[in-house]
Amino acid sequence: MTRTLAITRRVLGQLRRDHRTLALVMIVPALTMLLIGTLVRNAAVQPAIAVAGPPASVARLTVALDVLAGADAIVAQSADEVARLVDDGDVAAGFVLSETGGVELVLDGTVPGIGQRLGRVALAAGLLSAADPDPAELAAAQPAISWVRGEGGFETIDAAAPAMIAFFSLFFVFLLTSVSFLRERTGGTLERIMATPARRRELVGGYVLGFGVLALVQGAIITGVAVWGLGIRHEGPIAAAFPLVALISLVSVVLGIFLSAFSRTELQAIQFIPIVITPQALLSGVVWPIESLPGWLQPIAHGLPLTYGVDALERVLLRGEGLLSMGPLVDALALLAFASAFAALAIASIRREVA
Repeated sequence: MTRTLAITRRVLGQLRRDHRTLALVMIVPALTMLLIGTLVRNAAVQPAIAVAGPPASVARLTVALDVLAGADAIVAQSADEVARLVDDGDVAAGFVLSETGGVELVLDGTVPGIGQRLGRVALAAGLLSAADPDPAELAAAQPAISWVRGEGGFETIDAAAPAMIAFFSLFFVFLLTSVSFLRERTGGTLERIMATPARRRELVGGYVLGFGVLALVQGAIITGVAVWGLGIRHEGPIAAAFPLVALISLVSVVLGIFLSAFSRTELQAIQFIPIVITPQALLSGVVWPIESLPGWLQPIAHGLPLTYGVDALERVLLRGEGLLSMGPLVDALALLAFASAFAALAIASIRREVA
């Protein structure tokens, strides 16, 4: 018993001197719980639905949508405008009404379950919007559905796949790079290389290329399992996803190299996961859409690299946009900017430790 207590005192003494571990144990869980609680409490957003048709019917339907679906109605001038609003993602769905009470439901099939959620609302909308409806006839009818993409509707796994690919590419590559580069530091390999004429940027570039090869293989495996293993549906070509996964992996490699400078043990390197990775998982569109976050968290979300990786993959795989389209191109440039900034910080961190 005495030896057990002595070992206990030794462990507690080591923890007391390890301020980073104490902060991880005491502060990070509390902050994470506060963040998750804030998101769960405030992440609900009232959906918007586009409506076009006779003015009197639209007015009645606007009230019906608020009561039946808790949705705001955006009045469109035509069926084409409704389709455009749905296609751009400005609204969750659209209703096109006719004079006789017929209802056409305009949907984005990449939003899972949207048809089932709004099907009954569409039937009720027909009853409420018709000038002289026949309840028996309308109750037996099924609303006409047109799809701007994803005909028939995507499953939840299909819609979640781009965010999953982006997150796991960032997470596993960061873990691989930070721990491996730490071993290079603690094992003396880095100091031996620095004794050669190699410059620091050349050193970082060499490690980025080396770890990058493994990161690309890992990213390809993650993407391949999602597409061919899980059989997810996608609107855009899967080949367009690989350059984006490569950019996400590049950001993760240089971020891992940079943050490894602040670790002395593998445990300390792993401790960066709840500090660096968890906030990105919560705020970058992996769990909740960016637009559903509280207003004060949205600027923080737009300052995280994973946000742009998730958005780019969703645009390419779900919306079918090309890599050179404005949205994916801007996201790719943002990822390159993050990679450049982290690479500069990685070079500076080596200078502080070795010089």
